[in-house]
Amino acid sequence: MTTTAAAWHMTKITDSDLLVGLTQTFSTLPVFCLSLLAGYFADSYRKSSYLLSAILGCIATVVVYIATYLLFFPVAPVNLLFFLFIFNCFSAMIWPAWQAAVSTSIPREDIKNAALLNGLSFNMGRSLGPGFAGIVMSVFGVKFVFAINAILLLPLAVVLFKWRSYEPSPGISREGFVKSYIDVVRSGEVQSLIVVTVITFFSISGFWSLLPVLMSQSGFQARDYGSIMALAGGGAVLGALVAPPLRDKMTGKSLMALSMLGFSLISLVTPYFVGSYWIYVAVTLFGILTPWHIATINAKAQIISNFSLRAKVLAINLVSMYGAMALGGAIWGGISQSFTPLISLTACSFFLIISSFVVNRFFN
Repeated sequence: MTTTAAAWHMTKITDSDLLVGLTQTFSTLPVFCLSLLAGYFADSYRKSSYLLSAILGCIATVVVYIATYLLFFPVAPVNLLFFLFIFNCFSAMIWPAWQAAVSTSIPREDIKNAALLNGLSFNMGRSLGPGFAGIVMSVFGVKFVFAINAILLLPLAVVLFKWRSYEPSPGISREGFVKSYIDVVRSGEVQSLIVVTVITFFSISGFWSLLPVLMSQSGFQARDYGSIMALAGGGAVLGALVAPPLRDKMTGKSLMALSMLGFSLISLVTPYFVGSYWIYVAVTLFGILTPWHIATINAKAQIISNFSLRAKVLAINLVSMYGAMALGGAIWGGISQSFTPLISLTACSFFLIISSFVVNRFFN
């Protein structure tokens, strides 16, 4: 909800395609900066206490921003980006611990399906959240979206507080921060995973970075954008449901290559039909393909790691993923600003085709 509201609101307070693209950069850059630290802490402390601290940080950030926005400063691109960055710093601390907690509670052979199931619950929220955010923005304004998001985090904070009394402490890691990650990165499988993750998510980021620009230029409103993002989440739920039977017939490499070719085609044709109903079809298809891609990479990250290093490998994967998306948001937005969204997405489409060959080479 927060990122959706911020991205759309940015189109209303600035004409700069670059600043709109930077909403994704400032949403994903914290994951790049903090995930390694988050993974180290997740393997060293109680995950319940650690996650509770991060959730409370998200809530506090929203409260402070709304109070400041209402009482002192007008909404401007700079303070909106600053808010996004701080909010997502706390969000970034959540993901390695959350994913490690899920994967360590199931047998190894079920990790692939568990990754899809975990993504399914996330995408159900993503399906409902943006649509709700669009309605709230159109009626009450963007600040109410942020406030509601903070309120919805409170039940999770309560659950984590209660979990603290049942979770044993793992103790402090004997290895130092730097040495522990050096040992992980020396693995050839981890190196291949990094290459695949970086190049694919850099490519994918172009579509999401420029979607608000395309829709705003075509006369869509906040409610339309929220509905579009809800369709993306709904498509992702559908994609997660149909992925297991496809996984029985195709290798992970083939599934990823197929999804990337689909991403390429959608990115190529969408600028030509953004003012029509095609945009709804395109975003739904993009959503369907997304869990095939993300769950395959996440499952690979968990399979190649043992219990004591799992959060660190997941953290490296998140750094690669979100760092690539942050860089992609800036670059594809910059190309769009210098030329047009059409040229930027066309370049993105061809880069996706090239990336599919890289996946075929490095992903086993």
